[in-house]
Amino acid sequence: KPKKQVLKEVAFFCVQALSFGVLAAVMFAFIEPRMDKLINGEPDPVIELYVESSTDKDATSSTENTTTTGEVSDEDDEKNDLKRDRLLTKSVKARILKSSVVISGTVYASEEGGENKEIDTSGVIIHSGKVTLVLTDYESVKECSDIKVEFYGGIESEGSVLKTDKDLGVAVLRVDTQDVFPEKYDAKEIVFGVNTPMNEEDKYIFCGVSKGIGSLFTTCSVLSSDSMKYSGDNVLGIYAIDIDKNVGQNGFIYNNKAQLVGVITQSEKKNIPNLVTAFSARDIKGRVEKMANGVNTPYIGIKGITVNDVNKELFDEDISSGVYVSEVANNSPAYNAGVLRGDVLIQLENTKIHTAKEYSYAVDSLNV
Repeated sequence: KPKKQVLKEVAFFCVQALSFGVLAAVMFAFIEPRMDKLINGEPDPVIELYVESSTDKDATSSTENTTTTGEVSDEDDEKNDLKRDRLLTKSVKARILKSSVVISGTVYASEEGGENKEIDTSGVIIHSGKVTLVLTDYESVKECSDIKVEFYGGIESEGSVLKTDKDLGVAVLRVDTQDVFPEKYDAKEIVFGVNTPMNEEDKYIFCGVSKGIGSLFTTCSVLSSDSMKYSGDNVLGIYAIDIDKNVGQNGFIYNNKAQLVGVITQSEKKNIPNLVTAFSARDIKGRVEKMANGVNTPYIGIKGITVNDVNKELFDEDISSGVYVSEVANNSPAYNAGVLRGDVLIQLENTKIHTAKEYSYAVDSLNV
């Protein structure tokens, strides 16, 4: 063949090959993700817990302090009853109940002839959809089998433990509700009141639900918030809560906008009537969100204290804020990275660190 014709045929072949390659790449880019979805199913969306608007004011500020000292007169009792009624309105109760569930199950005896133990405890909905996620007490469900979750209106479905956190004393249950909830069923995710920390000046709402008692509402107040607990890299405030009735059951603490502000923990419970301990919803929100997504809580391995005007003179460097490293866990990521006792943390990735609480929140927000 003439040389020019051979070159034309080669060029035509190259153009065809290039066109075929481009077409194959486009088809692969279009088909591959759809084939992956067909084989593996839709990826689970990232679950973010509902929180109040940052512009919301503390709802409980509208109620006066009902703490009294000395003898309580009949007039004081009447005032306290009135303030309790202001908190426990029908609309607030309804919103809380639509987010509440009753959890039941059986802890089977480990030895032959032993007695099985029936579980009856409270939970709150933290995510609703085809799969509904429920936050509940760790101690109640840690060895529980045949878990049943009863929703508002008497709708019941089987549940299973998705993730537990022994330090927090909480567990997240997974409940398949795609074919359980009727159309337009009004299941409500609880709103985390992260911008309204509990304080000793306001009254709050305790709610617990169970098969045996039904729903129990009463008021409660914070006696103290001085105790702290280290859990991994987290600094958690432990609140002593005085409940107006000896409820004798698990439950949750709300403000008067039906927002979750406290989670009662059995792991820190005191054996004193009417007195329970709770973690602030603001402190544990990040860890619960990780649990809801089936993700392990990030771990760096540092314990520290906030640098402030009182103790900053103890440090050699001219540092006015940050976290003084008081302990580094052996073989932890911090230990392996060369962090030493006596260092001061001022930044974690792109987050500036001023206090130990800010460090806790920054660790919780890490994607690992």
